[in-house]
Amino acid sequence: MNLLKQFKIVIALLGLAAMPIVWAQTAYPQDVQALIQRADGCGRVIEAMSEVKSDNAESAEQKLADACRGLDQQIAEVKEQYQNNPEVIEKIADYDELFQMVHWLQVGGLI
Repeated sequence: MNLLKQFKIVIALLGLAAMPIVWAQTAYPQDVQALIQRADGCGRVIEAMSEVKSDNAESAEQKLADACRGLDQQIAEVKEQYQNNPEVIEKIADYDELFQMVHWLQVGGLI
């Protein structure tokens, strides 16, 4: 089974393709906003991956890597920096499923 098919199965199991992306009204610090925007972009690429045809798989995998690589490290840094800010921690928690997916994509060598 190729990587794209494996990836599609994981997406289907986690239901990430249907994950709503919603902006809150809270004014977050610049680095938190950057993380949220990057996570949203990564989520959109993951969602689009389910529509990719196998002849475009290599290009799609590169887009996924570009959008999501290193996101887990950025998340860890923001969580540590804002550990005493419940609004930031709560907002980041909205992306936990996506962050877990990114982690497993990195562990699996897909990004």
